[in-house]
Amino acid sequence: FATLPQVLLLALLAVWLWRGIARDLAPLAALQTTLAHRDASDLSPVAVPPTAREIERVGEAVNDLFVRLDRSVRSQREFAGNVAHELRTPLAGIRALADYGLANPTPGVWREQLQRIAASEARASHLVDQLLALALADESDAVLQREPVRLDALVGDTVLRHLAKADARGVDLGARGLDEGEAQDFTVLADAGLIEGILDNLIDNALRYGGKTITLELAATPTRCTLAVVDDGPGIPEAAQRDLMQRWAQGPDGQKLGQGAGLGLAIVARYAQLLKAPLSLATAGPQGGLRVELVFAKG
Repeated sequence: FATLPQVLLLALLAVWLWRGIARDLAPLAALQTTLAHRDASDLSPVAVPPTAREIERVGEAVNDLFVRLDRSVRSQREFAGNVAHELRTPLAGIRALADYGLANPTPGVWREQLQRIAASEARASHLVDQLLALALADESDAVLQREPVRLDALVGDTVLRHLAKADARGVDLGARGLDEGEAQDFTVLADAGLIEGILDNLIDNALRYGGKTITLELAATPTRCTLAVVDDGPGIPEAAQRDLMQRWAQGPDGQKLGQGAGLGLAIVARYAQLLKAPLSLATAGPQGGLRVELVFAKG
């Protein structure tokens, strides 16, 4: 009988612990039930009642996950909708060109129509690439990897990559400031892929709408690096500069030429925002032209 009080005490302690653990885990069980019965398309936050801090953290982590998933799903839906909408016109044009060529027995007409089809396909592919770049940029906030990037080396590689296209269009593409690489430090913490995307879009815009000269300029101070793309084309009126950094906004030259979809500068602006690099547009000089400048902080 001497052990009976100890047994009773242990039993009472076990019951007390069981009820305490069940009470503390009840919010977690409720969260599990809520998630189990939730529709797969419902990404709204779940209610997290104030309980133990550990349970609250689980609920907050679940809600943070829902926010990221919702952003990803919205980006994918926007991408799919944009592709479906924007490709309708070029695909219809390709079909019309093909039908005209098939209905005409002249080999010369076939060749002309095939060349036009190839050009239409190239524009459609470029549009899809731009839409995909914007969709990926909208999801890049949480996964952006910053690492040391040598802007002088990246600019040099970019110029070489676009040189053949520029020569084919009779455009003088070059760089200024690269020879100062030994005296100046052009290393910044950034994402090399995003900087390449910025330069690719700016050079592509300059080749389409600029003049006969495109220059990539680099300059550095002890605390920052400045990267600019300058052309001697017609430039952009100051009143239209902000609008052209919005999606689907197209300048009069692009409308007149029937080229582009108004996404190039929007991609540049979004990438610059992700890189936290201030972006500015200005007239290149007294004769006009356009200067697009980004400022990167060192370190």
